[in-house]
Amino acid sequence: MLTQSVAYSWNAALAPDERHIVSTSDDGTVHLWDLDEQRVANRICAITGGLWTEDLWQRYLPQLPYRPPCR
Repeated sequence: MLTQSVAYSWNAALAPDERHIVSTSDDGTVHLWDLDEQRVANRICAITGGLWTEDLWQRYLPQLPYRPPCR
């Protein structure tokens, strides 16, 4: 899961499964970043409840045709 951190990440490496990046921060935390786009999209949709409306899409991605990410 992606989380916000106030620390800087100084080191990052591809995990042995090649599906995650592992990073360490100067506050001693370790972060695991998922590289699978569909899993990340599914997580975002689960958290937000699919609130990405066509109006929001046009505001932030007007150059792209509307394709709702949460179906």
